[in-house]
Amino acid sequence: MNLGLPVLPPALIIVGGVTLLLLITFQMLVGYRKIHFQGRTHLKVHKTFAWILIAVAAVHALGGLLLLGIIR
Repeated sequence: MNLGLPVLPPALIIVGGVTLLLLITFQMLVGYRKIHFQGRTHLKVHKTFAWILIAVAAVHALGGLLLLGIIR
């Protein structure tokens, strides 16, 4: 039963998953200091990307729920 809401194509869910993987990898590299930022910039970059990671994860989860038909 389609209520007129858009259903996301599986390709978008895959793109979201790959984006999450890249963001997590970047976070790990910053945390292990393989990517160097000096002083306060290190914390700012880490915090900013953490918030971006949370936002992308939420959108990715919402897309998955739409794709599975759990949310209509």
